[in-house]
Amino acid sequence: MKEIFKGMENGPDAINSNFNELTDPNRDQTVNDLTVKGQVKVNPNQDTRYVKTVDDVSKIVIEARRTGNLVDIVLSGNAVNLTVDSWVGVIPAGYRPFFDVRFPAVSAFSKVIMLRIQPDGRMFVTSIAEDSNTHGLEAYTGYLTKDTMPS
Repeated sequence: MKEIFKGMENGPDAINSNFNELTDPNRDQTVNDLTVKGQVKVNPNQDTRYVKTVDDVSKIVIEARRTGNLVDIVLSGNAVNLTVDSWVGVIPAGYRPFFDVRFPAVSAFSKVIMLRIQPDGRMFVTSIAEDSNTHGLEAYTGYLTKDTMPS
């Protein structure tokens, strides 16, 4: 953007240049320190993907939703034979975190089971607060991914 001031010789050219820059769809739209009064609307053309799987061993239902590079994970179901270090499932490619993600799951008995998702998508129990063989549980976590957007 060109500065415009009173008495400048090329004022009309500067105004035209600024207008062209503002209407260019490829211009950098980075904003620092933005204050919004009202509702922020997300680009309606932003890609969103969704996948739902059931792990064969633990019987946990894994739901993953990806918008841009943000992934939301919801786990639910009656997990069987959970112990510390047991494998709970695999987050599919396109939804995996790029760092270890640790988060709690609440069981049907209001006890906490800690879970970990590794960058390769494998999910494990890291600690468990009960000793029965079946654990009705629910969990939610969100994280960033560097995976390629799934088709």
